[in-house]
This record gives sequence, C-alpha cells and structure tokens, in this order.
Amino acid sequence: MYSTISEGPGDKEGRWQAFIDFYSYVQAKLLDSKKRIELVVEDEEVGDIVAAAYQIIRLRDLHKLGKCHMVIRQIPSMLQNQYAKKQLLEIPKKVTELTEDKLRDENGKAYSVGELDRYWAGENAPEIIKRIKIAQQHCLMDSESEEPLELLELALKKLTNENMDIGRISPQEVGKARDLITAILDRATEINQNLYHHIKSIKGFKSLSV
Repeated sequence: MYSTISEGPGDKEGRWQAFIDFYSYVQAKLLDSKKRIELVVEDEEVGDIVAAAYQIIRLRDLHKLGKCHMVIRQIPSMLQNQYAKKQLLEIPKKVTELTEDKLRDENGKAYSVGELDRYWAGENAPEIIKRIKIAQQHCLMDSESEEPLELLELALKKLTNENMDIGRISPQEVGKARDLITAILDRATEINQNLYHHIKSIKGFKSLSV
C-alpha cells in the first residue's frame, strides 16, 4: 500500500514529502505531551488525527486545496482552531472502505492495490475535500481577524476569568493542570523573548533590556 501512495522523492504530487512532513509537523508534536497541549489536543483525539492525515495522503489529489504535503503542514493550525479541528476529526468518521463486492472484477479477479486505491479515492474524495476546505476557511478567517495584541488580550481575559478557581480541579486532573500551566509559562516566556527582540529591532528602543 505504501508504494501506491508514494512513488518516491520525485513524486510530483508531493506524497513522499507528505510522509516526511507528517512526522515533522504532526506526529512529532502529538508524541510530545507539551506540544500536544499547545495544540489543544486530547489524548483520545490522537488516533483520529493520525487517521485523518493518512487518509489525506492516500487521497493524493486534493484539487485546488494545495499539494498534499502542504495540506499536511496545515494540520497543526487546524488543530488550534476548534472549528477547523472538528472538520479534521470528522474525516476518519466519514471515510468508508470498499465493500467486498468492489474488491474484484466481474470475473472474480482481485483488483490490484493501485486500482483499489483509485476506487477508494473516487468514493471518499468529495467528503475529504469538503472537510479540508471548510477547515482551511476557518483557519483563514482566524489569520485575517486576529492580531497579536488581540490574542494577548484574549489570553489574559481567559486566565483572569472569575471561573479560574484552581480549587475546583479534581485530584484526577491535577497532573494535566500542571502540564497546562507549564506549557502556558513556557509560551509566555517565548512570547516575551520575541517581544524583546522586536523592541531591539525598532530604532530608538535598543537600550531597553528584559
């Protein structure tokens, strides 16, 4: 099956690169608990995310949505948008496998793996493409409407919400809460460092220090 999905480094449809990017952009982050928290991914969602990625790669031709490997690179952004993530998670639920009667021709001869792959794509392409298109639209709306300062204000608003009562966290959730707080602190430090370098790059502020 792998050889039918990816022909090699010269594959014009980017399927070989898609597997490489899947590991770098998706799987490596899903395997890292801190990165998984940053992506707002629950443990039970990992399997469906991986399945969706494989099905996107298997489809090969994503029409006007972009090359396969470029769509794979967009998955982390999709996961951070609750509406886009919902569409991504729907893919493995909607995709269907070929029924027994479609595995052989009228003479009873089994179709080749390549032929089965094409038939599978014919049945599932509309659903997969629809879900990816909607997810991309949600991500685009986010990128157009949210500025860095707005995102910082929103984050602060959520962290200072009156419902942020640590005493309400159950003993079973303490470990996850600690991981989330650590991820927030790490990200806050990274943002502060980025701001410092930004200030240094602005003429007249080079004398400032953290």
